[in-house]
Amino acid sequence: MLISGVDYILETDLENIDIVKNCIQKISSLVWHEVFYDVDEDDGILYLFIAKNEEEFDKMDEFGFFSNENDGPFLIISNKLNPYITLVLPEDIEHNCFCKKIYFLIKGAVGVGRVSPR
Repeated sequence: MLISGVDYILETDLENIDIVKNCIQKISSLVWHEVFYDVDEDDGILYLFIAKNEEEFDKMDEFGFFSNENDGPFLIISNKLNPYITLVLPEDIEHNCFCKKIYFLIKGAVGVGRVSPR
């Protein structure tokens, strides 16, 4: 399976554990009351997959990143050696209100600001 999405680079000075805590807290309080997430950390690189529920998370195996009108799974990648994260959204924030909402919530959760889209 090829995972495809739109990457956004956001500056942060947070440690990986704080990125997980802050992002899950923001999403669970403002988007989905119950959030399904999976954390994988390997050699200092954090992969935080977030979805509305386990069923939506499992659909990524077949469809990659996808969006419905008001939801869709997304990914946060953090390398503890760099002062930024990569936020992978299903669609461009200029064309999808849900993705735009997630972008600004995660931006607020991790800190500083937008560096550049990839």
